[in-house]
Amino acid sequence: MPQVPTSFVPQVGVSGEGASVQFVAPGVAPMQNLAAEQQVELGRTTQSVGQTLWRIGQIMTDDINSARAKQADSQFLDAANEILRGQNGYMYSRGQDAEAQFQAAQDALAERAQAIQDSLDNNVQRQMFQQATARNLSNFRTQMYGHRNEQVIKWNATESAARSERYQGEAVNEYRSRGDNTVDRNNNPLGKFASNVKNAMDERVRSMRLAGFPEDSDAMRAAKAEVMDNIAKGVVGRLIQDDDFAGGIRYVDGIREQMSPAAYEQLRNTLVVNQERQAGLEMAESAVAGRGLSTVAGTAPFMNVVKTPARTTTVKEGIGDLETQARGGVIIEAQQGSEVVAPYDGVVAEVKTENGRTMVAIQLDNGDVAVISNLDPTGERATSLYAGMVVGRGETVGVMGNVPIQYSLTRDGENLPMDKVNSLDKDEIPRVPASEQEALAMGNRIENRTTREVYRARVREIYAERNEAKAQSYQAMYNEAVRLVREGQDIPPDILADLSPEDRKALTSPFATQDNWQELATAYESPGVVTLEWVGQRKGEFTEGTWNRLMAQASSGANQRAKADADAITMRLRDNGLDALAMPKKGSAEELDGMRLRANIQQTLDAMRAKGDVKQEDVDKVIDMAIMNYGRIMTEGWWDNIAVQKPIAAMSERELERFARTREEPGDYYGQRVIRVLDENNIPRFVPAIINVTMSDKTVVPITYWQKRRLDQEAGRELNEEELRKALEGNSRK
Repeated sequence: MPQVPTSFVPQVGVSGEGASVQFVAPGVAPMQNLAAEQQVELGRTTQSVGQTLWRIGQIMTDDINSARAKQADSQFLDAANEILRGQNGYMYSRGQDAEAQFQAAQDALAERAQAIQDSLDNNVQRQMFQQATARNLSNFRTQMYGHRNEQVIKWNATESAARSERYQGEAVNEYRSRGDNTVDRNNNPLGKFASNVKNAMDERVRSMRLAGFPEDSDAMRAAKAEVMDNIAKGVVGRLIQDDDFAGGIRYVDGIREQMSPAAYEQLRNTLVVNQERQAGLEMAESAVAGRGLSTVAGTAPFMNVVKTPARTTTVKEGIGDLETQARGGVIIEAQQGSEVVAPYDGVVAEVKTENGRTMVAIQLDNGDVAVISNLDPTGERATSLYAGMVVGRGETVGVMGNVPIQYSLTRDGENLPMDKVNSLDKDEIPRVPASEQEALAMGNRIENRTTREVYRARVREIYAERNEAKAQSYQAMYNEAVRLVREGQDIPPDILADLSPEDRKALTSPFATQDNWQELATAYESPGVVTLEWVGQRKGEFTEGTWNRLMAQASSGANQRAKADADAITMRLRDNGLDALAMPKKGSAEELDGMRLRANIQQTLDAMRAKGDVKQEDVDKVIDMAIMNYGRIMTEGWWDNIAVQKPIAAMSERELERFARTREEPGDYYGQRVIRVLDENNIPRFVPAIINVTMSDKTVVPITYWQKRRLDQEAGRELNEEELRKALEGNSRK
């Protein structure tokens, strides 16, 4: 309980026992006026409270502004990330796109930052956002500049490499001008080929520098070699098409130091091998045609300097003026206005016009000098030629005038004999070889082994082609003769005279009255031998029907199928242990049986195929049925009758009849004896040889298939068992 201070309570004291004491109030000081001081104190307190509240509000405002600015900064970072690294972000741009999209990406960043800043509530937030955004934008721009520079360098390097490839292709297209080494005052090449090569090399070097490779690096050297390798491959390919192997060899030898060793070896070997091969081919063609061992094969200029058909004659002593005789060569006559071309790559050494005629001398790349005289001086090309001008093989240098032109070659100042310039037969007069062996012997003078082997192979091919052409011509004549014989007509005398003696005798001999079964067995066993010639030469061995059938087989292309059937029959016979029938001895009884077996099977298959397609499994069933249907017959001999078992399809007609009448225990084919007959569709089938008929008195009467067939024919239909019994009983009563 609170205690009240005594200073605020009146006191009672005891003066005596039982006496009262008067209440005396304590002393009170005069009352003071405190209003002014209280107001001052109140003001101070209020001010302190206000300041505190203001500080609290300021702190809250700062927190709100900071949070809002940070939120805005996060929004900007998300937007910037989408602009730079989104699905189509700038940092994923490549090559020239990095340059083209650079400013747009910067503008997008600035626009997005401005939009977010404008969405803030006050300047404090904006100032806070600006400070953060400035740092971020600086970082983003640094990244963008780095990406742009990297991609632009890569793009420029790629573009330079692409331009280098285009210049390489242009250089290859201008391969004929590769001998033009003229340059301008700055030593830059003026020739089309050389200038394209230089441009290709410059662009490739620039691309490598942009990629950061120094001039003396292995990568730079490899890049330069690659340019020359590519150009060399293209040029060599064009020269091979021109058969200018020597020119190709000189070209790659001239740039060997600029190429990679592997490419140089490969191209040079290719040129040498092709040159040797082409030389062999050309010499073979020339030798067989009677022109000796002549070949251009890039080893010497070709002679066809006129594009249109022309007549060429050799300049002979005593013919023409002294200048013509001195120059030698050949005189070429052709239609006026015909184009005249350079015989080989080279540089024009001289152009001279005198007495209304133009002469052009060309220093050829192989060292020879070609001189073409009597060109039309008014021709457009002739008037544009000048000394030092590079011309390519086949390039027009003028046109024919109203007089023949003269074409000659000189080597080391000496005239070259034009009929020998490309020939190994320098001292011999060429002539047509009398035989293939003589043509082959001519090749012994060829020193190069590869060329010699190619020459011999081509000579054999040429004679084989000639023989094949002769054989085809004879075959056509022979086929016509066979057609006439098959149609019953006489062979004209001119065809008879051209037929070989063997064919003439065979085709004019009469048909046989009976087939030579041994020859027929050969035809069935080995259908591959059944050709028109084989059948034609055996006209006298076959009846007319058999001969015509074999002729049809040989001319229809059915031998392949017949061979497949024969092989299948042989295989089945051997599988069943019937080697004697599969591969019989000539002239033996087994050969005759095998021929019958094959003939029956083939006739069955032919009848089936005539009605539609026959599968291999159907062929196998027919063969198996014919082989496995055995019967026993009694042979006829003066010594004893011997029971022989053989496939029914291999029996003769007499043997089949004897087999049908032989009394023996059933069991030859599924419990009964059978014979082979043809049904209404002319397809062979096997039927019971003996039919047992039960009569009314329960007796069993055996009849043959042929007896039943006669009864069926009499009735006009096939009789059932009851009708057959009645027919037999009726006949017995008669």
